Amino acid sequence: MRRGEPRSAADYDGRSSAAVKSVIVEIGQILGSYRGKYTIVGGSVPWLLLEDAEMAHVGTQDLDLNLDPVALDDGEYALLVESLLEKGYEQSASLAKFQLQREIDLEDGGQPVKVIIDFLMPRDSAVAKKGPKLIEGFAVQKANGADLGVAYQEMIEVAGRMPGGGTNRVTIAVCTIPAFLAMKGYALDGRMKAKDAYDIYYVLRNYPGGVTALAEACRPLLDEPSGNEGFSLIDAKFETLESYGPTSVRNFVDETDVLDGRTADEWQQDAFGQIDAWLRALGLRKT
Repeated sequence: MRRGEPRSAADYDGRSSAAVKSVIVEIGQILGSYRGKYTIVGGSVPWLLLEDAEMAHVGTQDLDLNLDPVALDDGEYALLVESLLEKGYEQSASLAKFQLQREIDLEDGGQPVKVIIDFLMPRDSAVAKKGPKLIEGFAVQKANGADLGVAYQEMIEVAGRMPGGGTNRVTIAVCTIPAFLAMKGYALDGRMKAKDAYDIYYVLRNYPGGVTALAEACRPLLDEPSGNEGFSLIDAKFETLESYGPTSVRNFVDETDVLDGRTADEWQQDAFGQIDAWLRALGLRKT
């Protein structure tokens, strides 16, 4: 977890999510010619794909873009990043090499919101050394499971305000919920961030048709090594009611308005129950 990152649902607010959505709309416009060559992954996926869910999502404070190393070969990914740098996106000494930031004025009388964008690629991808000159001080982050974000994606329309004013509607690629879950499995295993467990629980509880329908949607990913591994990592973290996964969900929502009439104990129990039912429907948990 990076210093200063949120630890509780109380640390998320509508302003941050509004800023991220504005950035998504702007990026969809700037990178229109790259459509399908990059995919939104990470914490924005639940509220982009499950926007009609009865249960509200806490939102997100940053944006993850997964780059397709095949579609962006010969260093073309550098041109993609350069396109953003020319439109107000910035590198910073305080950021990692795979990050840019965009300052958004929401025009609501509050302070501008800084949105951080992470640029990812599949772990085993090779970045071309030929073609356009690479950007000094910038390097994409190799991520486990990111191959699923390339292979399993869907195009959606996103409408909202542009950072410079006015509204817009763009078409942009977002990883599917099954790919999102597998990638979150790696995140759950590789860092200590309670929102990872919350996001997993949220999509299971709110997926249309419930956990049985979601298990069927996830089944093709069992044939993908990274998909099987990602789901297995979720299994390990939600092994029992008192495991890291369910307790992280509890800790994330405890003493916040997100509880919405349920107790923290009930959130923990439901989180374990939902993931347990999903894993059994997938055939990954039998005892």
